Amino acid sequence: MSRCCGREGRKKNRVGAPRKTGRKSPAKQGEQPSGGGTRFTPTEEQRIGVAGLVALGTRQEVIAEILGIVPATLKKYFRDELARGKEKFHSLIGNNINALAAKGDKTMLIFYAKAQMGWRETDRRIGFVDAAGNPTDPPSGYTIQITG
Repeated sequence: MSRCCGREGRKKNRVGAPRKTGRKSPAKQGEQPSGGGTRFTPTEEQRIGVAGLVALGTRQEVIAEILGIVPATLKKYFRDELARGKEKFHSLIGNNINALAAKGDKTMLIFYAKAQMGWRETDRRIGFVDAAGNPTDPPSGYTIQITG
């Protein structure tokens, strides 16, 4: 029997340790240390994913579990994404909206005009009103004169 922490027969498990699934995490890539262990090398796809999860309000413990790493490793390698993830993700989405609007996507053009240019749809109608300002039907006969 192995001894751990002075108690025979019990093995200590680290809190927050990744689940052992028998497969290598895609996050652990690149040259590995010669003395054993596994060096974590984040990919660009993971950085974007972490920024997106932060923007959605996902807790850091959950993000670390998704990546198969401990929270300390997440904080070490994704410090910028954790600090500015929401802003970076919003920037990425904004760039895509701009690109679609520039290509002439009608939905994105309307969205951009409303969100960024202050355009609004209104129910204002041009018509006739009575003395109190209430809408009324036009008189049966009227003349428009244009003078110049």
